[in-house]
Amino acid sequence: MLIPTAPSTEEFAFSPFAPRLPEVRALAELEARGGPDEQAAWLAMEGIRGQRNSMTCCPVVRYLRRKLGALFIVDPSPKVGLVRDRWTLAAVAELPPGVNELALRFDAGRYPGLVDNENED
Repeated sequence: MLIPTAPSTEEFAFSPFAPRLPEVRALAELEARGGPDEQAAWLAMEGIRGQRNSMTCCPVVRYLRRKLGALFIVDPSPKVGLVRDRWTLAAVAELPPGVNELALRFDAGRYPGLVDNENED
């Protein structure tokens, strides 16, 4: 499996324009729902589930895909990347601390109600 390479930090990750990126705003909205447990409960209520240990099918990625209609990946750095095409990242943003903790807890099996083992993508 090929993993997309991230653009340089000068271009995207720490750009003064990063807060204006739609994915940054969407992640801030998820973070504003409370801590990781509250975020997980809200995602479950919305029917957003995912696959554990998946960069492309975790609940955070599926939330972003539903909200913004674009393909994203989440990697353990903790960053989220907007995929421009199959192999190229168009932008990279930091995950908010609570959303990152949600992703880590989900991968560790803490939220079994969010697990969807079917490949929907």
